[in-house]
Amino acid sequence: MKKMIKWMLAFAMVVGMAGCNKEKEEEEEVVEEEEVSVVTYRELSNPTDLLAQIYTDLMEAYESGSKDEVELAAAYFACDFFTWSNKSEREDIGGINLVLPDVREDFASYALRDYYVNFAELLEQNGAKKLPEVIDYKVVENKASDYIYEGAGYENATYKDITLQLTYKDSKVFDVNELKSEMTITLLKTDTIWYVVGVDYENA
Repeated sequence: MKKMIKWMLAFAMVVGMAGCNKEKEEEEEVVEEEEVSVVTYRELSNPTDLLAQIYTDLMEAYESGSKDEVELAAAYFACDFFTWSNKSEREDIGGINLVLPDVREDFASYALRDYYVNFAELLEQNGAKKLPEVIDYKVVENKASDYIYEGAGYENATYKDITLQLTYKDSKVFDVNELKSEMTITLLKTDTIWYVVGVDYENA
């Protein structure tokens, strides 16, 4: 369960101007197509109030280079993963776009077999608004991780273990005390953003 990011491509269009029958002028006026890859955190299309605020804080930390970025990235992932009230189908796995692309597919398969296994049934029975929703979180611990992802290109990555405690919205359908409330998120960073590569909530 070791496992985002959005790639946005900006293109400069190829421009060709008529050269009044002069080949040299036509060649000088051609602008070659350029591709620029930008890595950033992805904004959710249907965030809860908490997730919207975390995203705002996360982008501010990212743009300023704040040390709070890793904790906010972990919170953005966890609060979305464990929130169901903003989702319409089982395959809408929270936080999936924060998972390292190399292992995203494996993580999705794991999530569908585990935490999201009964999502569709509970959605049909109760409706989305009555499903679990994280409304607050607390960072319990922020420490260097001893985990190392051995995929190519991550030899110099930095690793962190962020332990969180989650608070859920009161519910008449679920006993919120039985929901997953504490977990450790393992993240790595090279020179772009923090990626989730591990989730441990088995003892939560």
